[in-house]
Amino acid sequence: MDRKFTAPLAAGALLTLALLGVACLYLPYQRERQLALEIQRSGGFAEFEFLGPDWIPTGIQTLLPFWNHITSVDFSRTPVTGAGLEPLKRLTNLNGLNLSNTQITDADLEHLKGLTNLNGLELNNTQITDAGLEQLKGLTSLNWMDLSNTPITDAGLERLKGLTSLNTLFLDERQVTAKSRTSFRKALPSCRLEIVVP
Repeated sequence: MDRKFTAPLAAGALLTLALLGVACLYLPYQRERQLALEIQRSGGFAEFEFLGPDWIPTGIQTLLPFWNHITSVDFSRTPVTGAGLEPLKRLTNLNGLNLSNTQITDADLEHLKGLTNLNGLELNNTQITDAGLEQLKGLTSLNWMDLSNTPITDAGLERLKGLTSLNTLFLDERQVTAKSRTSFRKALPSCRLEIVVP
């Protein structure tokens, strides 16, 4: 093939690849921006974090917003309902979620099922019961959870034994019996039970 034809073809191919690369980064970023707006409309706050290559200097990171992803969401003290939690299903890289002091129900926890990368979950001062904890059994990356001032009982603590990554669990002293706490500590010896005095 003639050189004068191959140079424009190669340039066109490189340009196409560059545009595809930008689209692959930009489209997920735009989707997350839309999810952040949905979360904000429900009264919550979405926190973004730079998840691009470590070698990019901090000053330049601000110029590359398409590598920012939602890493935590805070709905504490908001009137959020199950419908407001629906966008969370699409945030599979979410690390932290605060639902404390809300009116969410056991059924609302259905929206958390796909959040397998979730590390921290705050459910304190809610009406989540033992039955609701069944919805959390797939959250295998969960490191810490706050269930203080909830109606959780010994049966609920039993359900949490399957969360083997759990390192810290907050409960208040009136929720579960000493026998149940001992059984839990035997099942998950690396998990620290933090007993909160109400």
